[in-house]
Amino acid sequence: MIRPTYSLRGLLVFVLFCACLCAVFVAFRERARLKTSAIDKVVDSGGGVVFDYEFNRQGHYVEGRRHLRELWMKRVFGGDPFAEVVVLTVGSSIEGVDVPTRFPHVFRVICDRTAVPDATMASWSQLRETVDLSLSETNVSDDALRAWRFHPALRSVCLRDTSITDQGLAHIMTCPAIERIDVSGSRVSQGAVECARKSRPTLAIECVTDW
Repeated sequence: MIRPTYSLRGLLVFVLFCACLCAVFVAFRERARLKTSAIDKVVDSGGGVVFDYEFNRQGHYVEGRRHLRELWMKRVFGGDPFAEVVVLTVGSSIEGVDVPTRFPHVFRVICDRTAVPDATMASWSQLRETVDLSLSETNVSDDALRAWRFHPALRSVCLRDTSITDQGLAHIMTCPAIERIDVSGSRVSQGAVECARKSRPTLAIECVTDW
């Protein structure tokens, strides 16, 4: 019987390949662990997330897609390192979660009735794919919105029942893709709204407010 022979170079290549494969696997497991930890904090505070694979090609949400994928991903990696959070609903607190790092592809952020510090809100302006931002009944300030000036993707912002003034509206007006702003119940003046409508006729501004 002829025994197979292996060259030293071949063995070294094989060992190197296995080492690289293990390193990639460990990296994916760590990524899954960090993402799962961040999601758990969001859920524990009363919030929630929606993943990219839960939408079909037409962009419609399909209920029930999450269960099967989560089962085998958790068995292999302890979480899903490939899924991206695209909708983030903030609960009572978001403390301890680095949103721009853990959820960089979020396109909708819902923070209604949540106390979000100005520094945190400003850091979220790094979410360059966010198109919908809802801050209804929050403590958001004009200074926090300053960081969102000229955001490239932002299309809709809800500032209903906040303390935002004319300055905050001016910050959002600089966003080139903005299509809708709701300032009902805020401190934005009638003159600022009329001026914004004249400068951007196609922009929808909702302002059910007693001036």
